[in-house]
Amino acid sequence: MTMFSNEHLEKLLEERKRLAESRGFTLEYQQEQEKIENTVCHPRIAAATEEKYERAIRWRLSRSEPKDANLTREDPDPTPQQLKLFAESYVVSRKTKPSQKSACNNFTCFTSKWERETSRTLPLGLKKDVLNVRAAHVLIFITGATNYRPKNWFREHPVLGKSFVFWVIVHGIADGAFKGISTVEELLEKRPPKGRESWTLEWKEDAKELPFFRMTTSEGPKANEAWTFSSLRHHLTSLAERDGFRDRLRVHGIRGAMANKIDRKALDHMDHDSYLKYQSSLKAVDMMALYHDLDPDYECREMEQSMAHHRDQNVPLRLDAASLAEFEKDEEVILINQRISELTQEIHGRPDKHADLVSERSKLYTRKAKKLRTKRSEFIENWWNVCYDEYIIGNDFLERDTTCLFQIYSKYMPERARLNDNIFKQVPLDSDVGRQCLRDAVSLCTSVEKVAYYPGMTPVEGKCPICAKQMSRNGKRAHRHTRRSFAQFCYLCAELICNEEDWINHCQSHLQALQPRCGLLTFRYTLVAAGLCPFCLGDEKKRADERFQQWVKKATLLNHIDRHLENLPPEGNVSCPHPCCNGRQYSDLSDLRRHFFNRHSIAEPRSNCVARKRKWAETSMALESVKCDRHLEGSA
Repeated sequence: MTMFSNEHLEKLLEERKRLAESRGFTLEYQQEQEKIENTVCHPRIAAATEEKYERAIRWRLSRSEPKDANLTREDPDPTPQQLKLFAESYVVSRKTKPSQKSACNNFTCFTSKWERETSRTLPLGLKKDVLNVRAAHVLIFITGATNYRPKNWFREHPVLGKSFVFWVIVHGIADGAFKGISTVEELLEKRPPKGRESWTLEWKEDAKELPFFRMTTSEGPKANEAWTFSSLRHHLTSLAERDGFRDRLRVHGIRGAMANKIDRKALDHMDHDSYLKYQSSLKAVDMMALYHDLDPDYECREMEQSMAHHRDQNVPLRLDAASLAEFEKDEEVILINQRISELTQEIHGRPDKHADLVSERSKLYTRKAKKLRTKRSEFIENWWNVCYDEYIIGNDFLERDTTCLFQIYSKYMPERARLNDNIFKQVPLDSDVGRQCLRDAVSLCTSVEKVAYYPGMTPVEGKCPICAKQMSRNGKRAHRHTRRSFAQFCYLCAELICNEEDWINHCQSHLQALQPRCGLLTFRYTLVAAGLCPFCLGDEKKRADERFQQWVKKATLLNHIDRHLENLPPEGNVSCPHPCCNGRQYSDLSDLRRHFFNRHSIAEPRSNCVARKRKWAETSMALESVKCDRHLEGSA
């Protein structure tokens, strides 16, 4: 059943046709419009968006060009260079330097207006080209009217090492990423060309897709593999442990610090309340100061908000001797050591012919290392749990080696030593100190050297600079060569002394500023600290050179110390002879040996060493056996 009859429908159509023709919508008009090319219709834009679109018109007018240049359908597409110039004009024409996000958003507004007006679409590759260039342009040099004053887009921190631009320059030079610039000096000497008030440095084409932070190996940074989050987390966690932090350093800690300083909307979360997860629960208001009209004091609040509140430089970084002996007594570890010893005998120095045995032994080493890491983590966590009680009763945690190893290593790493002295100074990038820090940082990023050389002994074409002999066969050992009647090399100072009287005076200077460490120390396959005997150091009857006798092999040092220990009573209290310990008493020789390990870093041999076993474990077991026998005799 139809709603309208045919007669009624015809009347309705005639009425509507008459109304349409009276308004100009005739059949001829429709046929004419069908022949015209389609014009894309867009929704009406907001006033704020229209203002952004007008920036392109103002830029054209500033160049004395028609305001609709490239904006009509008949005009050709804008060239990539024109688009890049438009993006750069936005940066250099602002009173304050805009953010990178604002610059990219400005360019996107221009492309949107062009596509709206011309009903055409810019190729995606062209858009990426311009946006990538804007993202890569981090150094913009701006000059004043009378003198050149280098400035850049990113805010420079007064402290050199906290300046983001410092690290951009380091990575850019190290990777050879700057177009036409290869050294720090070349970059810092660049100024805007005549006739321009600003100038943007660019990356090389082959460096635009290169990750800024890349995975590193002993051979240097990987070519194209970016730094993974797991690797970043590992390095941050390791750094926190080495520096005595109880909590892990996390990337989100940076957001937490920002959330305490800036407005919630600046964090760019979709949900602006997300900042509450990062912001500290402590309020930045000193109520007592407000009530009593005092100046607010936020020092304690800032300390509570920082991770430094949970930092303790007394925290152990390794197992102590007692815990290590306990680890070695574990049944699983004993079985692993036995199996490793058996496999080593079966391999018999021919790993190439016993690949399966080598693989099995490697897995056992890994298994043992994991157990050792677990034991170490438990040991450190237990220390944190009991340290408060220890501090209350007056324990100052002196049973640890407080020697600063960096003071020893720094002589073999002059770049790191200079950075340690200067990186946190308030100096500009183009100062002498800033330039030197940039060069040192670039050198560290590009160096693939695995061996530490004594000062003045760096090889020249693989040969000793003094005697012209090969430094070593395997490239993993520094070489010293001298032809003198008397010569002593001080490993702590990396200095060769060729006069006996001078050597005695030199030893005396060390005795007056002794550090606790007595064990040998190797850095990058090179001995950088010889072993010292704590008994000889404390014997004031000997000459200075006899007290400061250097031992270059662990076995000979341990055998020498054993001869001193043989003269001590096996039972009863014994004191540490080292001058730094001030005669501290220990219950027996086993405790003294453990003290040598904990305080003076005199390490016993490896657990699988055949020639010599760990004395602290043997002595402890022997004493326990003697005590047990005496207890049984007393009971009988």
